[in-house]
Amino acid sequence: MAQRGKRKAAQGSDPSAPGFSLEDYPFYLMTRTMAAYYAMLEKALKKAGVDQPRWRVLMILGAQNPSTMSELAERSVIKASTMTRLIQRMQRQGLVKSAKHPGDNRISKVSLTPLGKQRLKMVRAIGGQIFRHTFGAIPDAKLQDFVAILKRVIGNLHEPAFAISELPALSKPPRN
Repeated sequence: MAQRGKRKAAQGSDPSAPGFSLEDYPFYLMTRTMAAYYAMLEKALKKAGVDQPRWRVLMILGAQNPSTMSELAERSVIKASTMTRLIQRMQRQGLVKSAKHPGDNRISKVSLTPLGKQRLKMVRAIGGQIFRHTFGAIPDAKLQDFVAILKRVIGNLHEPAFAISELPALSKPPRN
């Protein structure tokens, strides 16, 4: 990984390169991809009476049930205080239940209720339809490569040793 910063970027993808093209910039493309995905997902979730934050919690609990409040906040990329309010609303809707950890009252474990499991089944069906629409024509091997690349990019972005090193000097604006 030490060589990553020294490697030449693909033509047009590096914003500091002379041939930079926004249309070839991976972060721009990921942002546009996620915006289109969230728009499609939001529209579909409305039919199930679920919004995106609830969808995130349901999907995470579907993978790891129960989960702590902090695990849910971290994995869903939702602030802890916002997550607490969201879980309270989901409890009132009967989708989840929360209980204090027996060994530490500061930790709350959140789990799906039977109604939450039913709603999870519904939102997974929605997610599956969107997944098949989006990735259905992409061969499995390429999809596995894509997922591996995304995991590596996430890992690279979480590296604590990275720091912006060199910035060009700013010139002073001309006096009027």
